[in-house]
Amino acid sequence: MDVTKHILSISPDGQEITKLVSFPTKKYIIMGKQGSRGSISIKNLIVIPYLKKFLIINHTPEYLIKLFDLQQNKVVLEFNRKYSRVTPPPGFKIKGAVIINNKKHTAPTPKYLNDIEKIFVRKKKIWVFTSTKDEKKGVLVDIFDSGGR
Repeated sequence: MDVTKHILSISPDGQEITKLVSFPTKKYIIMGKQGSRGSISIKNLIVIPYLKKFLIINHTPEYLIKLFDLQQNKVVLEFNRKYSRVTPPPGFKIKGAVIINNKKHTAPTPKYLNDIEKIFVRKKKIWVFTSTKDEKKGVLVDIFDSGGR
């Protein structure tokens, strides 16, 4: 199920809350027999401050990065790259569980891992840690400039 996550701006005194933008994220929903329900996140919203006026955003399981301009209050750039999706290794489980009617429920194993696991900023560069891992080389990290190059 798509679940909308909101990015909010809160005034320094905490009195004013303004919704800046919203993005859908993926959750696995479990419904009980008598209306009880629970959810497990499949894809979380990643939001990283960047160059004092932007937010770097990833909200999809696929390789997609958005640059949100805080002054213009809109997404000003979207970029991705051709990426070979990674299938989960044997025994992979999505973290988290829900107990409904005394029964533990977990999310099913996805067809693919989330393409982007983490995003960091270092010296004005956007470091994207992917789900691609090599036993000898380690994790595949892509490095972009502010224009998505």
